[in-house]
Amino acid sequence: MNSKLSGHHEEILSLRIQSYTLVMIQRWLLDQRQIKVCLSAISRSIRKSLNIQRQHSLSVSGSDFGRYRGDVEASLQRRTYRRHLSKYIGLIENYRYVKGLGAEQILIKLRTNGVETSLSSVIRMLQVIDEQKNKEAQA
Repeated sequence: MNSKLSGHHEEILSLRIQSYTLVMIQRWLLDQRQIKVCLSAISRSIRKSLNIQRQHSLSVSGSDFGRYRGDVEASLQRRTYRRHLSKYIGLIENYRYVKGLGAEQILIKLRTNGVETSLSSVIRMLQVIDEQKNKEAQA
């Protein structure tokens, strides 16, 4: 696996950065380098190249990666979907357990009631409700 791709890791990573899919890279390797490998080997090569590149970039002296990352994280607004839909938890539970609706149907009902939210938020809220019900059942 690595013996076939050794020396080609940077080319593979470059192709991936150019938005080549794994299958496209596989065909490129076969056409250009006459190397036949599976998709998982290409994926491992990309992951390995990214890890090596990341380790190098973090070890560069004078790098302010930590400081900039902290600045960005501090300036981001924390969105807690639980708080966003918490005032509708009773309504969501009613739709889920009494009416037997799924997440998409609940989203439609919430939107008809004027609640601006997304499907992923509804799914997260259903997960929170399920976790609470499981804790209550275990207690």
